[in-house]
Amino acid sequence: MTYNPKEFWDKEADNWAKADFSHTDEEWEKIKEYFDPKDSVLEIGCGQGRWSKYIKDYTGCDISAQLIMKASLLNDAKFMVWSIVTG
Repeated sequence: MTYNPKEFWDKEADNWAKADFSHTDEEWEKIKEYFDPKDSVLEIGCGQGRWSKYIKDYTGCDISAQLIMKASLLNDAKFMVWSIVTG
């Protein structure tokens, strides 16, 4: 059986969206010094976009359209679905 990350994460999207990310504020406090308010951030593999609420110019990309759909409900950050192309 071949692992298909898009199929996996599309199936896991509902579970992932229910995950407890209450620790995110604490994590942000530890890393925010590395970000300037003027920074533009592109997060590859953003999942549900939990960092988007902290960064003004944020774009999140993920392979799962289901996770991107859930992320886009969080705020007005930019989100997009991307594909992995293998040769």
